[in-house]
Amino acid sequence: MKQGQRQVEQLERLHGMSMSNILANDRALKELSAKVGLTFPAYSVLVSSTNDTWCVRSEDEIHVPSASAKGTNSLPLAETVRFVEGKFNGQAITHPKSAFSSEWETNGCAFRGTLVRTAQGDYLVIEQFRKK
Repeated sequence: MKQGQRQVEQLERLHGMSMSNILANDRALKELSAKVGLTFPAYSVLVSSTNDTWCVRSEDEIHVPSASAKGTNSLPLAETVRFVEGKFNGQAITHPKSAFSSEWETNGCAFRGTLVRTAQGDYLVIEQFRKK
């Protein structure tokens, strides 16, 4: 079985996505990847987006860049889970293990990623800001 076919079946099974939704998700993630300078793991799903905020869910760890001197910042778990759940349209996050944020610049834009890591995968909120 080809890798692409496995990915389609996995997304259909895990997220109940139709083939057209899978293709649209793939295109949207590729565009987002180019814009924010991140590579998303296979089976990632763009859950929601606005002009300056994107919510991505993945069963695998999402690696966000650490700003050279700043690195990543640990965040209070309960507060961060509430923030991320709100951005994910109220989707419940179960068994959170850690939360952190990272800031980076790419393509002339500044971004902040807020990530909650769980036993079942990662929930990432990416926000775009005006470059200082």
